[in-house]
Amino acid sequence: MIKSGFDLVAPYYDFLAGLVFGRAIKKAQLTHLENIPHNARILIIGGGTGWLLPELFARTTPSRIVYLEASASMLHLAKGKINNLTPAIPVEFRLGTEENIHPAEEFEVVISFFFLDLFRPSELEIITSILYSSLRPNGYWLIADFVETPGSGLRQIWTKLLTRTMYRFFRVVSSISATTLPDWQKILGRYHLVPQKSAYFYLNLIKAVLYQKK
Repeated sequence: MIKSGFDLVAPYYDFLAGLVFGRAIKKAQLTHLENIPHNARILIIGGGTGWLLPELFARTTPSRIVYLEASASMLHLAKGKINNLTPAIPVEFRLGTEENIHPAEEFEVVISFFFLDLFRPSELEIITSILYSSLRPNGYWLIADFVETPGSGLRQIWTKLLTRTMYRFFRVVSSISATTLPDWQKILGRYHLVPQKSAYFYLNLIKAVLYQKK
């Protein structure tokens, strides 16, 4: 449902993320990679600039990766991340959205990092249904994303202000549909997904979760 809104910020995205969150965003994405089974078929949706790919291949040996990204600029950057890796990496770079997952495709692993927060709840229900259907039984779904921080202390005030600022910024420059942070955990709670491990980062604003489909 996101088209090419991130083309404009693609060259600067990783820099901006690091400027605001330091290493927290990358640490969250790296947290559960070691749990990916060997020879797994992996779907990465909304993978962005592709900085994760060399890290992924350093930690596991997938049989195939479908790298699904709606931004042509992001996809171009991601392709460049594996040009110098050997041996040849089994990655299919596919321009599109969840609608471009083929009906017969199944994956042992789905990775959606900082992706679910881009959509309104009504859209997210459709997207997660498609992703869940593409995940094989006993497969793993790795998620790292923003979550609400409860309470009313200074940390909570800061994180709420930061969240509002992020949404205003990306609605202007990238035309995302979400206006506030969706409760993606509640939506995923409707599926047969069991959280195996979780970790928090950056004042508990970022959560990394390893789900397994039952």
